[in-house]
Amino acid sequence: MVKKVLFVLIFTTVFTLFSEVDIDASLNGVLGVTRDNSGDFTSSSLASGSLTIKSTNSSDVKSQLTLDFLSYRSVGTLSISKAWIKFRFPLFRVTLGKNRITWGEGAAFNAGDVIFDDYIDPIKQNLEEVDLTADELRSVNRTLAQVIFPLGRFTYTELIYLPYDFLSTDDLSVIATGATPVEKGFESHSYGGRFVTRLGGIKLETGYIYNGDRGVHKPYISINGTSGVDYHLSSSINIQNGNSDFDLWKESLKISSGAFYIFDFEDDKTLTLRLESQIKPFGDWELDALELYPELSLVPNDEISLFLRGIINPLDFTLKSTFGLNWKTYQGFSIGSFISSNITSNNYMDTKLTVSVTHKF
Repeated sequence: MVKKVLFVLIFTTVFTLFSEVDIDASLNGVLGVTRDNSGDFTSSSLASGSLTIKSTNSSDVKSQLTLDFLSYRSVGTLSISKAWIKFRFPLFRVTLGKNRITWGEGAAFNAGDVIFDDYIDPIKQNLEEVDLTADELRSVNRTLAQVIFPLGRFTYTELIYLPYDFLSTDDLSVIATGATPVEKGFESHSYGGRFVTRLGGIKLETGYIYNGDRGVHKPYISINGTSGVDYHLSSSINIQNGNSDFDLWKESLKISSGAFYIFDFEDDKTLTLRLESQIKPFGDWELDALELYPELSLVPNDEISLFLRGIINPLDFTLKSTFGLNWKTYQGFSIGSFISSNITSNNYMDTKLTVSVTHKF
């Protein structure tokens, strides 16, 4: 019920604010060819589109509506990926709607992202995964209500409320039978807050989310600074409601870290290096207690960009990697090419070549 009221508020308000708007649209076609471990080839194709409407008539009230369309195997889906309104008052700021708010730091690994760490995408019906071919590695959004109280130039307190709009593993089991999951009550909703400040040039952040559906308390802490190289460190733990088993708590402890540096050359050429890691100190050190994310990207000019990135598990010798090249030709038209490889612990390997054509207008 709360979710329905929230969306009614958004849709009735968003268009009344659109006396002045920016409209962005894009169309994308993708063709992929995959070679599996046995040497067999398979192909796939899809088409997608996006329409974004942003209000521009006020600095104190902003809104955005983004519609996404996906056509795959003759089946089309239309979804609302973003629909939010932001209000700025003298003492606080409010965001209502569907948006992404990221706590902590990190592109691929972020232990402080307690809002989305156990999120199940209602469209794909699985846990959010890193998309190595995308500009934003993580881009799924959630319905939320957020209030920020500024306390200084770099200091603020934030409160957040998250209605139950995501799927649990139990819901997936129900859907598999063809039935509809039962709507959850208020006890399944989530809420929390964080405090952010800056001390000696270092961003300090700590917060907490209570996941009502799972009955889990999720505190976290994060720091971000620069000393020639930008760096960050985040940590979180899951505490099961009513469970005093410390061994179970410590198994959920995650620590993520990363470093980031940009080399600037003449004629606006840039070379970017990024390295991130995620450690579960009390996890399975033969399986997934350590993961790495290296990334190298090169922008030789305004038209061409290249990158090489991957997820590496040095414990079981698995690797997911992608090499990408994007060419912006003219007038919003661009061509992207990606070569992705997946190597598993049982020596299985597949390679995929993907070509995408995008027009933004």
